[in-house]
Amino acid sequence: MASHAAAQSAFTAVATAADPGLFLFTSALQLSGLVTFFNATGRNITLFAPSDQALLAALPALNLNQSQLVTNAVLMAPVLMYHAFVPATNNASVPPGISYYNALNTDGSVSGNQLAITRTVSGGLRVTSIGSDANVIKVDLPNSGSTVVHVVDAVLLPFYPSVYSAVARTSALSTLAALVGSASASLVSKLQDTTGVYTVFAPYNAAFTAALAPSGLNTTIAQLAAQPALLQSILSYHVVPGLYNASSFSTTPITVTTLTYGFAACMRTQRARPAVRLHGPLTHFTLHVQPVRGTFRATVHVIDKVLVPPPVTSVAAALALRTDVNTLLAAVKAEGSYSAAINSTTFTGTLLAPIDSAFTALLAANGSISAAQLLGNTTALKKILDAHVVTGSVLTVAGLTNGQNITTSGGATITVVKTGTTTQLKLGNSVVSVVGAEVAIGSSATLIVIDGVLVPSGVSTVTSGGGGGAAAATTPSFVLMLWSVVAAALLLAFQRLQ
Repeated sequence: MASHAAAQSAFTAVATAADPGLFLFTSALQLSGLVTFFNATGRNITLFAPSDQALLAALPALNLNQSQLVTNAVLMAPVLMYHAFVPATNNASVPPGISYYNALNTDGSVSGNQLAITRTVSGGLRVTSIGSDANVIKVDLPNSGSTVVHVVDAVLLPFYPSVYSAVARTSALSTLAALVGSASASLVSKLQDTTGVYTVFAPYNAAFTAALAPSGLNTTIAQLAAQPALLQSILSYHVVPGLYNASSFSTTPITVTTLTYGFAACMRTQRARPAVRLHGPLTHFTLHVQPVRGTFRATVHVIDKVLVPPPVTSVAAALALRTDVNTLLAAVKAEGSYSAAINSTTFTGTLLAPIDSAFTALLAANGSISAAQLLGNTTALKKILDAHVVTGSVLTVAGLTNGQNITTSGGATITVVKTGTTTQLKLGNSVVSVVGAEVAIGSSATLIVIDGVLVPSGVSTVTSGGGGGAAAATTPSFVLMLWSVVAAALLLAFQRLQ
């Protein structure tokens, strides 16, 4: 019996645990190659062991299913080691308040990634990691030898599972987090997407205080949150599709396109403190960048100013921000009757703007007629454009409701179909999807981009064979990243803002 006691270890405690059982965590330690480390006697470590339910609940954040959890166990090693720290600390040894400990690397050395352990008012223990929080549901497992093993109800993540998580879990970004919470469901879903590839320039709290002052936007956080078009425009102007780490920037400017389709030139300044200069129409200033906050496929740079998109005063100016509405612009020019309206700063209403691929699909679906033939038939073209103009009503994507009927300039009725975060518009045989958020044009108009052309009934002169609707273009899906990049993500240092 004495020799059995001497062989006790952290792995022994995990493998023999009951109520709750730790079968999945035991298997993960074995398959990841860490069993030798945790089975060694004499270790002076504390290990937080996630329950089976905790590991299963974490699979979406890890972009894995249960079978992949097994096949990718070796790559899980950095995540598993993030659950251990020095020294062995039993429940009675955890002091009141918050204590910080540095987790271990896969080789057993101490890393720079911290865990915070809080003694709650009820006497329990709560663990805060970079990307998640967990409650200790069982303390001081037996058979652990010189180590201490506690069971937790969540997997401790050494990375942020999404951009939204990075913002929400950083106290210096609480104002931004609150505003994102008031934004449209489409933007929130993009930022919560655990497969989304984005770069976010995130203003810290003091930046919003300055930006909302009378010398700036002259509004309050509550008032900004109550203006969905303006809020969407500002927030989307800080989000760039694609991954741009600090190393992506040099003294040579590069141009990036934001979700509002505004452009910003980014460069590294000649200063000891890292900085990025962003400038576009009516914006040109230096943003000091705090250490990178990253997920394993997205990056958040903390900045000291709020980026305010240049004011858009006409539909034409809003269309000029995009590079994929050239056919629509050509159609407006060829038909002529809407040229004055889209250039007017007093136009009141909404333009539904099909992207170029939507017109390509329309032409292909109607006997492969050419763009020149379509633009030359001004009678049919007028009816089509009429179906995309809503005069007198300033529509927002968030404000559209399922089953809502919208009357167009030509008298046609569009029906809104909303399913979850997807918004579609139906007119006759045409069903199109809304692409992104609306663009605010002053306070009296909006531009809503769609992926198909709405064709009203009776418009047959554009076709050389039947059909009157446009096939909706397929929206490109975001790039799915392989699980193997998790290991690279764990090299990103986690530093709390000062």
